Amino acid sequence: MVNPIMLRGMMGLGDNIYQRAIVREVAKARPVYLITAWPQLYADLPIWPLRVASRLRTQAKNMMRDGLAWAAWPRSRIPEIRINYVSRPKVSILEALGASVGLQPDALTFDLPSFGKQSQKPYIVIRPATIRTEWLATGRNPDPEYLALAADKLRDFFQIISIADLAPGEEWALEPLPYADQTFHAGELTIEETLSLVEGAAGVVGGVGWLVPAAIAYRTPMLLIFGGWGFYNGPERIFDSRIDASNVRSLLPAEFCQCRDQGHACDKRIPNIGAEIDRWLVDLVASREVAMASGSRDRMVSGNGMSL
Repeated sequence: MVNPIMLRGMMGLGDNIYQRAIVREVAKARPVYLITAWPQLYADLPIWPLRVASRLRTQAKNMMRDGLAWAAWPRSRIPEIRINYVSRPKVSILEALGASVGLQPDALTFDLPSFGKQSQKPYIVIRPATIRTEWLATGRNPDPEYLALAADKLRDFFQIISIADLAPGEEWALEPLPYADQTFHAGELTIEETLSLVEGAAGVVGGVGWLVPAAIAYRTPMLLIFGGWGFYNGPERIFDSRIDASNVRSLLPAEFCQCRDQGHACDKRIPNIGAEIDRWLVDLVASREVAMASGSRDRMVSGNGMSL
């Protein structure tokens, strides 16, 4: 019998969506214990998720939920490898994660388990630009005015659902907030409900973050509006030749800042942003065969519940 190994995974949601592809490859060769905050993302893989204490707000909240399937910690000491990013220029996230475990397969399966698509009129999921005290990455965010502009252009053809997990003094959204028919900004949704919305959406809109790998995994059309901090968040980092990201339409600033400073005042201006959004909208409406007349659209009733 092959001896098991312990992988000390990264804690971010987006990190876990990326590392799932690498963990899958490791698990093909030997039993895997995985330290993670998001065991739901691995429910269909032959791994044993392990829980640890965390001071990170959303991670701790997820780990404390009832009913999650955690494995018991192994009684004997086993080899441990830390999954992390190897900081090298022009190396993709997946290449970096693979390098951390000594693995670079020629092909990768990049997916997520399905938590059940939402069945309703076509809708768009949008992520507002936010700042959180745990990780002050102001440079990465897109210009919030661009997100608001996208929502205004999309609202005549789709329901708009805005999702975030805001908390006073810990995470807040940048103005102007995009229009939304329904808003979930207080962390009301579980990760299963959140990913279900992404999987079933006609499209998603946002900046670099967990929404990108989630959209790729579910093949959901995405309008990706870049901000700055490009050394760590440029296309060559977040995409990889081994995964199909053709469902993502990327809009980059004309002078995309290649800085390494997460708080840098990057130049985020995107020329002809309105026309670029219009082109994505036309393609999206055509692919979904959505009625072009705004009168055919029924608005969603806002509220605290998830009225989907």
